[in-house]
Amino acid sequence: MNIWQMVLIGVGAFIMVMMTQVKAGPIRWIGRRMIEITLGALALFVINLFAGGYGFQIPLNLITVAMAGLLGVPGILGLVCIKLFIL
Repeated sequence: MNIWQMVLIGVGAFIMVMMTQVKAGPIRWIGRRMIEITLGALALFVINLFAGGYGFQIPLNLITVAMAGLLGVPGILGLVCIKLFIL
């Protein structure tokens, strides 16, 4: 990872934290949703990290990350069921 990627990650994390500290409604709402989506991406990454050895992977794209982040555990379970039974 080069220096520019680390700077961009740091600036993005700073902006997300600052957006959650704002008292205004819409900006705070956007900041919280960004954090939820980031946590959803992290959860899918961890699932792929451990389940990848068994041939089970959920793709990391905007739809799956948003579903996992905004819906939480039910969203992740829904993605797992879709992967197992439909795809």
